[in-house]
Amino acid sequence: MRRLLPLLLLGAALAGPAAAQDTAPEPARAESLAAARALVETIGVRKQVETMLLRTRASMIAGLRQRAGTLAEPQVAELVDQYIMPEVLAHSGEVVEATVAIYAGRLSVPELRDLAAFYATPLGAKLQTIMPEVFAESLRFGQAWGVRIAQDAFAKHREALRARGLAL
Repeated sequence: MRRLLPLLLLGAALAGPAAAQDTAPEPARAESLAAARALVETIGVRKQVETMLLRTRASMIAGLRQRAGTLAEPQVAELVDQYIMPEVLAHSGEVVEATVAIYAGRLSVPELRDLAAFYATPLGAKLQTIMPEVFAESLRFGQAWGVRIAQDAFAKHREALRARGLAL
């Protein structure tokens, strides 16, 4: 997940209308998919997806624990590891292939190749390393900022909100 988040952000930024190559002839589409696959391999999406899925294991165990009755956490963890995680990990390639298709549908072959070349440079590698930290710090700031601004707004407009029927 450490390196997946910036890629998800990049994916969200690129998530405009699909490029014309979605309807491109098969050889052009195949070239686009190959270039996207090379980019995805360069930036290590497969490992990032697996890491993210393994990190969700703890929250999955916690969620199931609440519905597990008398089962202790180690027993729930054992069940998750035996039955759930193998299935999740077995299908993780679907996330990788979906990522390939998304990139192929939104970037041209030259753009995909340029990105792969960039991420293979020392600066591209450094960007991959620091982006999760930048994202995490930005997220922490944004959450604290949002709470602070919302609290200030509620305090400032409490009477008006109450007068309109919002119980605060």
